[in-house]
Amino acid sequence: MDTLLVVGFFVLAAVSIFLEIWKQLKLQQQPVLSSPARVAAKYSSARELEDTRGGYSSTPRYVVFELESGRTITLKVGSLYDAIAEGEKGILTYQGDQCLNFQW
Repeated sequence: MDTLLVVGFFVLAAVSIFLEIWKQLKLQQQPVLSSPARVAAKYSSARELEDTRGGYSSTPRYVVFELESGRTITLKVGSLYDAIAEGEKGILTYQGDQCLNFQW
């Protein structure tokens, strides 16, 4: 029974790693696009948990951008999350579902 549990764990880990690699390869095939945009909203997908080493959070954070065309897109953002405020306008650079840069 313990062997089956260990094998199951390793299979699950291998599948998770494979899916993450596949997702990253698919993202890299997407074009890098830029557009004038406005920050429409900001949110995180779960309650933020701060690390005692200085406030690091691994909670995914998202920003909803309204493009010049009127279309809205939701993108994952990294360290830009705290620097971006709702209502700000600038040039958005993104690839797939990832925000690469937002310049005011």
